[in-house]
Amino acid sequence: MKEKKNWIIRVVTALVCFCTSGVAFWLLGIRVLQYKECWSTFYYNSKIANEILSIEGLPYLVRTFFLQFFANPIHGAIVIASLLTCIMIALTITTKKVKNIWMKNALPLFFTFIIGTLIATSLSGMGLLQVFGFHVDPQNMQFMRLSVMTRHQDWDAIISETGDNTPISNLLIQNTLNTALAEKGILGDKIFDQPCEDIRSIYVDVIKTPEIAAMLSDIYYSMGHIAQAQRYAFEANEKMNNLSPRLLQRLVQTNIIYGQYDVAKKYLKWLDNAYYYHDWCEHYYTLLSDNTSNADPEISMKRKCLIEDNRFSGIRGLDDDLLHIARATKGTTQCRTTLHYLGSLYILAGYEQQFVSMIDEFKGTPDLPQPLPHYFEEYYKRAKTE
Repeated sequence: MKEKKNWIIRVVTALVCFCTSGVAFWLLGIRVLQYKECWSTFYYNSKIANEILSIEGLPYLVRTFFLQFFANPIHGAIVIASLLTCIMIALTITTKKVKNIWMKNALPLFFTFIIGTLIATSLSGMGLLQVFGFHVDPQNMQFMRLSVMTRHQDWDAIISETGDNTPISNLLIQNTLNTALAEKGILGDKIFDQPCEDIRSIYVDVIKTPEIAAMLSDIYYSMGHIAQAQRYAFEANEKMNNLSPRLLQRLVQTNIIYGQYDVAKKYLKWLDNAYYYHDWCEHYYTLLSDNTSNADPEISMKRKCLIEDNRFSGIRGLDDDLLHIARATKGTTQCRTTLHYLGSLYILAGYEQQFVSMIDEFKGTPDLPQPLPHYFEEYYKRAKTE
């Protein structure tokens, strides 16, 4: 009877360990670890592994092995919860000589908690207090969540996440929100719902980290400015030791858009060594020719954005490039998105004449139907009367 009671207590303890650690790491996964996986995942390739070992060391390699599972936070939580449960069971066996039944089960739980905390600290790259929610910058945490949503083009979720009417003072969060609003075709209706001072509300002009460069790549890709999107992705990836799956994906996309299939194939072969990207790579392998890539809706639309007159990117100003992109993509969602960016930039920069000219060219079309977006209409009327 006593042995049966002990067995029941151990099973319940193991289930408690699995469930609590699973929930904890799922929450940490959707807040932080999914974002961390964007920059460094595990590649099943001996050459890459040896290179990482020589540069970063074994702890980094182990860290990326467990981070890879947080490409899907549920998978990551299950893997870590299973690991911690196995550790707890092993500790239970080592403490079997302890006479007090409650102490016999409490000690393994306590040490498993300590090990789990160390794992969370290592995977997240955060301090011990931050893992428990202390000294955490809420805006930094929000930017991580929004960055993951941007990667998955979940524009509605971004708008919902930032739609509590609280003024946004962080430019990175404002950039991300405005990207989502442009993609939904409502930036011209919402641009001044948040405090805006200048064009930095659309894109920041100081690149301090690879993460900011990656955000700019997302913004330019959304605008249709493929050259700049590729440039910032390439530069950020170099600083990430060419190990960021998120940036490798962008480099695959932009090189296919440019028809640089051999270069795209090089990045695909690299990325295909990561387990969670195999299906994504399989799709893009099928696009390594003009016939198949032109049939892909996103690639064919972005290909229309390419500037054909061999100008140096941005030499005539970003606004001139965006105007060219809008004209080249008339009748598509890309044109609508680009016009919302361009009109907002004109307003923020105070370019009244250029704004009026743009509106006169596109108003009443499916890309900029009447009535005009709220803030576009206000600025247009004011500019016409001055």
